[in-house]
Amino acid sequence: MGKRMSKDKGMQRLHTVSGQRGAVRQTIDPITLGTDGSILINAAHLTTPSVVYDADVAWAKRRYGAVSLFFAKIDLDKANTLHSRLELRYPDELFVEHFVKNAEEFRARVREVVQKFHTDDSRPEIDYSRLPTERSHSQWVNFDHIARAGTQASLDFYHLSPSGIAKYVQKQGSDSLEITPCVRVLTTTREVLRLLDEAAEMAAQMKPLLPEDLRVNRAKG
Repeated sequence: MGKRMSKDKGMQRLHTVSGQRGAVRQTIDPITLGTDGSILINAAHLTTPSVVYDADVAWAKRRYGAVSLFFAKIDLDKANTLHSRLELRYPDELFVEHFVKNAEEFRARVREVVQKFHTDDSRPEIDYSRLPTERSHSQWVNFDHIARAGTQASLDFYHLSPSGIAKYVQKQGSDSLEITPCVRVLTTTREVLRLLDEAAEMAAQMKPLLPEDLRVNRAKG
Protein backbone atom coordinates (compact mmCIF):
# COMPACT_ATOMS: atom_id res chain seq x y z
CA MET A 1 0.00 0.00 0.00
CA GLY A 2 1.33 3.41 -0.85
CA LYS A 3 0.00 6.92 -0.58
CA ARG A 4 1.40 10.18 -1.81
CA MET A 5 1.53 12.66 1.05
CA SER A 6 4.06 14.66 3.04
CA LYS A 7 5.47 13.51 6.37
CA ASP A 8 3.17 15.86 8.26
CA LYS A 9 0.12 13.58 8.12
CA GLY A 10 -0.72 14.49 4.57
CA MET A 11 -0.39 18.25 4.99
CA GLN A 12 0.48 19.89 1.69
CA ARG A 13 1.05 23.58 0.98
CA LEU A 14 -1.17 24.90 -1.81
CA HIS A 15 -0.44 28.60 -1.50
CA THR A 16 2.42 30.56 0.09
CA VAL A 17 3.03 34.27 0.41
CA SER A 18 6.51 34.75 -1.05
CA GLY A 19 9.33 34.95 1.49
CA GLN A 20 7.14 34.40 4.56
CA ARG A 21 6.81 31.40 6.84
CA GLY A 22 4.95 31.00 10.11
CA ALA A 23 3.06 28.76 12.48
CA VAL A 24 -0.42 27.38 11.93
CA ARG A 25 -3.08 29.95 12.80
CA GLN A 26 -6.49 28.56 11.97
CA THR A 27 -7.87 25.24 10.79
CA ILE A 28 -10.89 24.88 8.50
CA ASP A 29 -10.95 21.11 8.11
CA PRO A 30 -9.28 19.98 5.82
CA ILE A 31 -7.80 23.46 5.21
CA THR A 32 -5.28 25.03 7.57
CA LEU A 33 -4.29 28.68 7.37
CA GLY A 34 -0.84 29.80 8.48
CA THR A 35 0.23 33.08 10.05
CA ASP A 36 2.38 33.59 6.95
CA GLY A 37 -0.74 33.62 4.74
CA SER A 38 -0.18 30.07 3.52
CA ILE A 39 -2.99 27.65 2.68
CA LEU A 40 -2.30 24.04 3.64
CA ILE A 41 -4.52 21.07 2.88
CA ASN A 42 -4.59 17.85 4.90
CA ALA A 43 -5.17 15.11 2.33
CA ALA A 44 -6.19 12.68 5.08
CA HIS A 45 -9.29 14.79 5.80
CA LEU A 46 -10.47 15.28 2.23
CA THR A 47 -13.86 14.02 1.12
CA THR A 48 -13.66 11.23 -1.46
CA PRO A 49 -14.99 12.35 -4.88
CA SER A 50 -18.32 10.70 -5.68
CA VAL A 51 -17.65 10.70 -9.44
CA VAL A 52 -15.45 7.79 -10.56
CA TYR A 53 -13.78 7.43 -13.97
CA ASP A 54 -12.18 4.18 -15.22
CA ALA A 55 -9.17 5.00 -17.41
CA ASP A 56 -7.22 2.70 -19.70
CA VAL A 57 -4.65 5.30 -20.74
CA ALA A 58 -3.43 8.70 -19.56
CA TRP A 59 -1.24 11.49 -20.94
CA ALA A 60 -0.39 15.13 -20.29
CA LYS A 61 -0.28 18.08 -22.67
CA ARG A 62 0.12 21.81 -22.23
CA ARG A 63 -2.55 23.71 -24.11
CA TYR A 64 -4.24 27.12 -23.93
CA GLY A 65 -2.27 28.38 -20.93
CA ALA A 66 -2.56 25.36 -18.67
CA VAL A 67 -1.56 21.71 -18.42
CA SER A 68 -4.24 19.21 -19.36
CA LEU A 69 -4.18 15.77 -17.79
CA PHE A 70 -6.08 13.43 -20.10
CA PHE A 71 -7.62 10.11 -19.13
CA ALA A 72 -9.38 7.91 -21.64
CA LYS A 73 -11.31 4.68 -22.06
CA ILE A 74 -10.61 2.67 -25.20
CA ASP A 75 -13.60 1.65 -27.29
CA LEU A 76 -13.42 -2.15 -27.58
CA ASP A 77 -15.95 -2.22 -30.42
CA LYS A 78 -14.42 0.43 -32.69
CA ALA A 79 -10.80 0.39 -33.79
CA ASN A 80 -8.72 3.51 -33.11
CA THR A 81 -11.55 5.17 -31.20
CA LEU A 82 -11.95 6.33 -27.63
CA HIS A 83 -15.16 5.47 -25.83
CA SER A 84 -14.69 8.54 -23.62
CA ARG A 85 -12.06 11.11 -22.64
CA LEU A 86 -11.68 13.16 -19.47
CA GLU A 87 -9.61 16.36 -19.48
CA LEU A 88 -8.51 17.85 -16.15
CA ARG A 89 -6.93 21.28 -16.52
CA TYR A 90 -4.16 22.11 -14.04
CA PRO A 91 -2.66 25.62 -13.51
CA ASP A 92 0.97 25.73 -14.64
CA GLU A 93 2.48 26.62 -11.27
CA LEU A 94 0.50 24.02 -9.33
CA PHE A 95 1.19 21.36 -11.93
CA VAL A 96 4.94 21.94 -11.51
CA GLU A 97 5.17 22.59 -7.77
CA HIS A 98 2.37 20.35 -6.54
CA PHE A 99 1.32 17.58 -8.93
CA VAL A 100 4.88 16.77 -10.03
CA LYS A 101 7.03 17.89 -7.09
CA ASN A 102 4.93 16.22 -4.41
CA ALA A 103 4.92 12.99 -6.44
CA GLU A 104 8.69 12.52 -6.61
CA GLU A 105 9.01 9.94 -3.82
CA PHE A 106 5.73 8.29 -4.77
CA ARG A 107 6.90 7.92 -8.37
CA ALA A 108 10.10 6.20 -7.23
CA ARG A 109 8.15 3.72 -5.09
CA VAL A 110 5.69 3.00 -7.90
CA ARG A 111 8.59 2.30 -10.26
CA GLU A 112 9.92 -0.32 -7.83
CA VAL A 113 6.49 -1.97 -7.66
CA VAL A 114 6.02 -2.00 -11.44
CA GLN A 115 9.43 -3.55 -11.99
CA LYS A 116 8.49 -6.51 -9.78
CA PHE A 117 5.67 -7.52 -12.11
CA HIS A 118 6.71 -9.39 -15.26
CA THR A 119 3.32 -9.52 -16.95
CA ASP A 120 3.07 -8.17 -20.48
CA ASP A 121 1.38 -4.84 -19.90
CA SER A 122 2.73 -3.09 -22.97
CA ARG A 123 0.24 -0.91 -24.80
CA PRO A 124 0.11 -0.04 -28.52
CA GLU A 125 2.34 2.87 -29.49
CA ILE A 126 -0.53 5.12 -30.51
CA ASP A 127 -0.91 8.86 -30.16
CA TYR A 128 -4.10 8.66 -28.12
CA SER A 129 -4.51 12.44 -28.21
CA ARG A 130 -5.35 12.17 -31.92
CA LEU A 131 -8.02 9.50 -31.61
CA PRO A 132 -11.67 10.55 -31.96
CA THR A 133 -13.88 10.10 -28.93
CA GLU A 134 -17.56 9.44 -28.55
CA ARG A 135 -17.84 11.45 -25.32
CA SER A 136 -15.64 14.03 -23.63
CA HIS A 137 -15.65 16.15 -20.51
CA SER A 138 -13.35 18.90 -19.23
CA GLN A 139 -13.00 20.69 -15.90
CA TRP A 140 -10.44 22.57 -13.80
CA VAL A 141 -8.61 21.07 -10.80
CA ASN A 142 -5.75 22.37 -8.64
CA PHE A 143 -5.16 19.72 -5.98
CA ASP A 144 -4.81 15.95 -6.05
CA HIS A 145 -4.12 12.92 -3.90
CA ILE A 146 -2.68 9.75 -5.45
CA ALA A 147 -2.61 6.29 -3.90
CA ARG A 148 -1.85 2.75 -5.01
CA ALA A 149 -2.20 -0.84 -3.80
CA GLY A 150 -0.32 -3.43 -5.84
CA THR A 151 -1.17 -2.85 -9.51
CA GLN A 152 -4.19 -0.68 -8.68
CA ALA A 153 -4.02 3.11 -8.50
CA SER A 154 -6.39 5.96 -7.81
CA LEU A 155 -6.03 9.68 -8.44
CA ASP A 156 -8.42 11.93 -6.53
CA PHE A 157 -8.77 15.47 -7.90
CA TYR A 158 -10.11 18.57 -6.15
CA HIS A 159 -10.67 22.25 -6.85
CA LEU A 160 -10.13 25.23 -4.57
CA SER A 161 -11.82 28.28 -6.04
CA PRO A 162 -9.41 30.98 -7.34
CA SER A 163 -11.99 33.50 -6.12
CA GLY A 164 -11.73 32.13 -2.59
CA ILE A 165 -7.93 32.25 -2.69
CA ALA A 166 -7.98 35.81 -4.04
CA LYS A 167 -10.36 37.01 -1.31
CA TYR A 168 -8.19 35.41 1.36
CA VAL A 169 -4.98 36.94 -0.04
CA GLN A 170 -6.71 40.33 -0.19
CA LYS A 171 -7.67 39.94 3.51
CA GLN A 172 -11.37 39.64 2.74
CA GLY A 173 -11.83 36.59 4.95
CA SER A 174 -11.59 32.84 4.54
CA ASP A 175 -15.29 31.98 4.21
CA SER A 176 -14.88 31.25 0.49
CA LEU A 177 -12.02 28.78 0.99
CA GLU A 178 -13.82 25.56 0.19
CA ILE A 179 -12.23 22.60 -1.57
CA THR A 180 -14.59 20.75 -3.89
CA PRO A 181 -14.15 17.02 -4.70
CA CYS A 182 -14.15 16.63 -8.49
CA VAL A 183 -13.39 13.11 -9.68
CA ARG A 184 -11.61 9.89 -8.72
CA VAL A 185 -9.70 8.28 -11.61
CA LEU A 186 -9.02 4.55 -11.37
CA THR A 187 -6.28 2.99 -13.47
CA THR A 188 -3.17 0.81 -13.17
CA THR A 189 0.03 1.69 -11.34
CA ARG A 190 1.87 1.19 -14.63
CA GLU A 191 -0.26 3.84 -16.33
CA VAL A 192 0.18 6.21 -13.38
CA LEU A 193 3.94 5.76 -13.69
CA ARG A 194 3.77 6.58 -17.41
CA LEU A 195 1.79 9.73 -16.64
CA LEU A 196 4.09 10.86 -13.82
CA ASP A 197 7.21 10.26 -15.93
CA GLU A 198 5.73 12.32 -18.76
CA ALA A 199 4.62 15.02 -16.31
CA ALA A 200 8.10 15.22 -14.75
CA GLU A 201 9.68 15.83 -18.15
CA MET A 202 7.17 18.60 -18.86
CA ALA A 203 7.70 20.20 -15.45
CA ALA A 204 11.48 20.28 -15.89
CA GLN A 205 11.03 22.33 -19.05
CA MET A 206 8.34 24.59 -17.55
CA LYS A 207 9.85 25.39 -14.14
CA PRO A 208 12.54 27.86 -15.34
CA LEU A 209 9.83 29.78 -17.17
CA LEU A 210 7.63 30.35 -14.10
CA PRO A 211 7.83 33.74 -12.35
CA GLU A 212 9.52 33.38 -8.96
CA ASP A 213 6.50 34.73 -7.08
CA LEU A 214 4.23 32.08 -8.61
CA ARG A 215 6.32 29.15 -7.47
CA VAL A 216 4.57 27.29 -4.69
CA ASN A 217 6.47 25.73 -1.79
CA ARG A 218 5.18 22.45 -0.44
CA ALA A 219 4.88 21.91 3.30
CA LYS A 220 7.66 20.01 5.02
CA GLY A 221 7.24 17.69 7.97
